[in-house]
Parts: sequence; structure tokens; C-alpha cells
Amino acid sequence: MVSNNYQSARQDPDWLRACTEPLRAAIDETPADERTPQEKSIRSAQQLLSADLLRLEQLHEKKVDIVYADFFAEQLPEKTAGMIYLTRHITRDIAESDTKTLDAALARRVSALLVEVLFRLHAVDGLGILYDFAVEQGKQGDESFWQKVSRHYLQLMTMLPGCRLQLLAFLHSRPHARRDVELGHASTDVQLARLYRTLGEDYLRVRRGGQIVPTAPADYIACYRQFAPDASDTQTTGLATSLLVQEDIQRAVERADIATLTRWFTEGSSLAMRFLLQQARTGLAAINLLDLMVNVANVPQINPIRAAVAILEISAMNRSLQENGGDITINQHLMDLTMTDDSARFALARLAVQELSAVGAFNEILTVMEKAPYVDVATEGIAVLYELRRLPLAQSIVEHRPTLQPAYEEAEKQAQLLQGLMDAAWACQDEHMVTPYMNRLRELKAIHELDTIANHHPLFSMMAKRMLSELRLEMSRGG
Repeated sequence: MVSNNYQSARQDPDWLRACTEPLRAAIDETPADERTPQEKSIRSAQQLLSADLLRLEQLHEKKVDIVYADFFAEQLPEKTAGMIYLTRHITRDIAESDTKTLDAALARRVSALLVEVLFRLHAVDGLGILYDFAVEQGKQGDESFWQKVSRHYLQLMTMLPGCRLQLLAFLHSRPHARRDVELGHASTDVQLARLYRTLGEDYLRVRRGGQIVPTAPADYIACYRQFAPDASDTQTTGLATSLLVQEDIQRAVERADIATLTRWFTEGSSLAMRFLLQQARTGLAAINLLDLMVNVANVPQINPIRAAVAILEISAMNRSLQENGGDITINQHLMDLTMTDDSARFALARLAVQELSAVGAFNEILTVMEKAPYVDVATEGIAVLYELRRLPLAQSIVEHRPTLQPAYEEAEKQAQLLQGLMDAAWACQDEHMVTPYMNRLRELKAIHELDTIANHHPLFSMMAKRMLSELRLEMSRGG
């Protein structure tokens, strides 16, 4: 069975418009300045590593051999600590995120990069911290996910050359890690199973030979402890990934990379889309912002609410450029959106017609009535001309497109009713006589007629203004 929301997204432009309101309102919200110590630490780690992560990704794409100790140079301990800290937060974000968003894909990519660098740096103590974190998280959340994560870290530690003493000391204090090693004996990866068996044998041999003495911690451990020690604060879940997303979007805005921004708008989380709009409005040239919104609105199989946000952004630009009649180029883009034969885009096409009416783009509305493939979209032109009280403009087109005739006749009948009520109200001499007509106009939500009376009638102007105010308030509340 098709859900009502799905049907509304396909057919009802007013439903779509209402759905965009909280999203568009949130764009103008100012984030709170208050930050917990943990949030400050996450931001600090991200800022410390930001340029390095970008550079490393570029070098990896070019398949350049990297000596990581030289790459980080004198900041190696500090940045190793930052990588450990950031990795644990990003991994928690992944566990809690919608895996289908672009945010999650970015988080997985960066997490994989950070873990690879830690492995290349032989940061066995760091991988051990991540292993412990994953084990603890598994007790509180998705056990299956965290078990895979912890075993992956242990596998990497097992594969590190020259770190045997640290690893044996690590196993000695963690019975659960020794159990994971035993389970690794049965791995289908023959080489990995051999590594686990050898590690288990080494542990038993050293243990029989005497006490296993803990090794001195790596120098980056002291730096790591400078970050907020408690990573269990769930209020910061999503923050590390959000910072990565924001940075990627900011770079795309600076480059005016419309293709990347289009992907973030359509495939990113709602937070990513909101941040993108904030940045795009201030950071993109008007022509680039228009290109972005048009691209988004035309993406096939897009979430219709996101496409509606883009259409309303296009319309806002249109009004700012030319409030009366609209900008020719933007009008054309809106009109192009109506020329669809995809039934899933009905509501979007009708929304585009409504936005053409918002600037009084009568020529384009008439073109939609004449050429739009779907009658329901063309009929929207009749509806908006009725709302603008310009219905006679449609008459010649209706004569050449008879399928519009029923809608036109219904609109014409309604327009005649409203005109009759207004004429009757206009002829009245006192409030007692006019009240029934005015109440009926209000019931029919005849804003145009009430506005005419409010602005021009010598006797009933105040009455009409009061009714208009009440009516607009009711309509703003969904009445």
C-alpha cells in the first residue's frame, strides 16, 4: 500500500511547501556558542588534522609512497594522539548514523584513512585504545558492529612487526582480547589464522617463562590524555562527522564546485543540507547559487522535499531580482520544471507554477497551460490565474486545449460567485446589511475581494481589514 505521505509528495504542492518550512527556517538559526570540554576537544583534534587529512587523501589518490613519520615531523606525537581521539568519535558516529547518507560515507572514508595511518606509524598503543573503546561501546550499543570493529583493531595490532612485547602485555591484561585471538585461529583467511596462532603460542611461551612486564607507553599517550578523557558523552555523537562534512562543503563552496554541492544537497543529511544552504547563500556568486538550485531541482528521483526547497530558493532569488514579472532566465528555469512527464514530479511541477504566479509571470503561466505534458500541471495554471483574478487570460488557451475546460469552468463559476458577493457588499449602506456578504467572502478565503474592500470602500474598510487580519492568521496556522 502506498503511504499518504508518498502520495502527497507526488501530488500536493501545498504539502511539499509545508514540509520545507522547518528546514528553511532552520537555515537562519544561529548555533549556540556554549561548548562542552568534549566538544572543544573534538574541534581541536579536527582542526589539528584538517590540512593533513586533505593532503593525505590527495597523495593516496596519486598513489604516492608516504613516510608518515616524516610527513608529521615534529608534531608526530600530538597528531597521533589527535588521530586516535578523532577516530573513536567518528567510529561512534558511524555506529549511530544513517548509513545511506553522504555524511556516513565520508565518515567511513576518513575513519579508514586515520586507522591506516595509525597502522603505518606502528601505533600499537593507539590501536589498543581504540580496541578498548570498541569493546566498551559494544556493551552499551550495537554489539555486532562494535565486535567487528574491535576485532579489526586487534587484527591490525597482530599484523604489526616489531611490536610484539607491547601486544603481549596488552593481551595479558585483557582476557577478552585473548578470547578474540583464540577465535582468530578459525579465520577463513589462512594467513591471518596463522598470525593469530603464532601470537597465541608466543603469549603462552612468554607467560610460562615468567611475568609479562607492561611496556612503557608511547610518547603520544601523554598528548592523548590532554584531550577530554571521557568519550562516552552521547551529546557529542555526530559532531566529529558534522565537522568533516562542514569542511568538505566549505571547500566546495570556495571552489564553486556545483557537482559536489549538488551531491551534498541531495545525498547528505538534513544538517548537511542546512549548512550547505547557509554557506551557499553567502559564499557563492548569485549565478552559481542559481545553477546549484536548478541542478538540485532537476536531479532524477530526488527526495521531493529537497527539490521543493531548491525550487523555493530559486523563487526567492526571482523575487529579489524582479518582484513584478520575474527574471526572464529564472522564469524559464521554473517553467522547464513544469514540462515533465514523470508522475513522481507532479507536485514539484505544480509548485513551480505557483512560484511563477508569485511574481506575476503571466506569459510563462500561459505557456505552461498550453504545453505542460500533464493536464494536472496545466490546470495549476488555471488555479493560479484564478487566485490572481486574471482568469480571462486563459480563455483562448482553453479553447485550444479542451481538457482544461472543466477546470476553467469551475474556476470561472467561483470567480463569478466572488464577484457577485463583492458587488453586493459594495452596494450595502450599513454593517448590518453587509455582514452576511463579508462573512461569506471570509469563508471562501476571498483575500483579493476583501483587500479591495479594505483599500477602497468608504464605509466598510475597517471591517474588511479586521477580517483580512483574522483570515491570514487562520491560514498561517493551517486553517
